[in-house]
Amino acid sequence: MTYLCNGIITNLNINEIRQSRNALRLPDQVSLSELALSIKNVGLLEPIIVRPLEDGYEIISGGRRYEACKLLGMIRITCHIIDVDDKEAYEISLIENLQQKSMNPLEEASAFKKYVHTFGWGGESDLARRIGKSQEYVSRRIRLLQLPPSAQQKILNKEVNASLAQELYTLDEEQIEKVIEDVAANRYSNKEAREMIRTIRRNPDFASKLMRPKERYGLSSTLASSYSRADIEEDAKERAEYLFKKCAISTRIALKSFDNVLNDIEEES
Repeated sequence: MTYLCNGIITNLNINEIRQSRNALRLPDQVSLSELALSIKNVGLLEPIIVRPLEDGYEIISGGRRYEACKLLGMIRITCHIIDVDDKEAYEISLIENLQQKSMNPLEEASAFKKYVHTFGWGGESDLARRIGKSQEYVSRRIRLLQLPPSAQQKILNKEVNASLAQELYTLDEEQIEKVIEDVAANRYSNKEAREMIRTIRRNPDFASKLMRPKERYGLSSTLASSYSRADIEEDAKERAEYLFKKCAISTRIALKSFDNVLNDIEEES
């Protein structure tokens, strides 16, 4: 994003600055106190990014640093001022948070949904290209918002990881509730949990056996016995498609590298 190179860095009165109307995260008072202590000890190591408005400046990136400086009673703060529109400001904020891994999966999902659906700035593929992620990553994150509140809470509590939760959207709400409770209670591996979800898709009655200690109904043996020859063939087909795509990507990379070598040779000739 070249417009970051076109701004200026200067100190601004902290009262001239306000938080973004489209802030991606809410400040956590506990982490703010820790950040404030760090700034007090070593100073503000990185300017916050702001943009000028008619009535002052709006934060694009660095909202937590701004709040921490306010806690310390600072009067002025170092800012990187750039002139961008709403869409560009949102993209900068989103990219920085993704690079720093500072958002939880549901915050990411909400931010992606706002970009695509609320603001209508582009489709999932457009957003994926802007933030350096795959379209599948964006779409699977957004699907987390389709899960019932209890499932989302377990993601926030880190009782169930997001990559697994993203597999649940094809189940109905009652099945999702049972799978989430069972996975959280029995601490299944991702492999076990995914086998469970696939089994429920093929045999919805299997959900009635959940929410019990797994040794009482033997998850592995039950899952194994539920697989038919068709299931095995489907698994093999999915594996073959995955390997084919991997080979295709590898081939494209190799051809690109070969072209680069040829271009270097031609330039040196």
